[in-house]
Amino acid sequence: LGWNKSFTVRFSLADGTAGLKPGSAVQLGGQQVGRVQSIDFEYRDGQIPVSILVGVQMRSNLTLYDNASITIDKPLLGTISTLNITSAGDPASLTTFQGSGPEVGEGDVLAGVLAPPAFLAQAGFGPEQVKQVQQILTDAS
Repeated sequence: LGWNKSFTVRFSLADGTAGLKPGSAVQLGGQQVGRVQSIDFEYRDGQIPVSILVGVQMRSNLTLYDNASITIDKPLLGTISTLNITSAGDPASLTTFQGSGPEVGEGDVLAGVLAPPAFLAQAGFGPEQVKQVQQILTDAS
C-alpha cells in the first residue's frame, strides 16, 4: 500500500491510547493514509512507564513537519480508535528540529494528544481550550 514512512507518536499516560491497536487507521482529512504499526511503553530507568509510544507507518508521498498535530479520536460507539493528523505542520514556525530537518523522518518522535469529542471539536474546542479549562480549574481550587 506504499506505507513506508515510519515515525513514532508519544502520548502521556494520562491521555492514554485506549482503543488504539496495531492495524488501527491513521487518517489525514478523514482519509486513511497509514496504520498503527506498534504500541509500547517508554520507560524511565528501564522500569517505570512514563509515556506510550505509537509506531506509525504512513504513505511516503505525504510530507509532515515536526510541529504536525496528531490526535487520538475515540468513537462514541464502538471500540476502535484512530490516529488523526489534524495539521501537517508548518516549517516556517519551527525553531528546532527532531531529526536532520523540519520534515518528519525515520525515527522522529512527535507529540500526540487526546482529541476532544467530535461535537466539541466541531464547535472549535481544541487543545488550547483544554489548557484554558485546566487553568480555570486550577485557579478555582
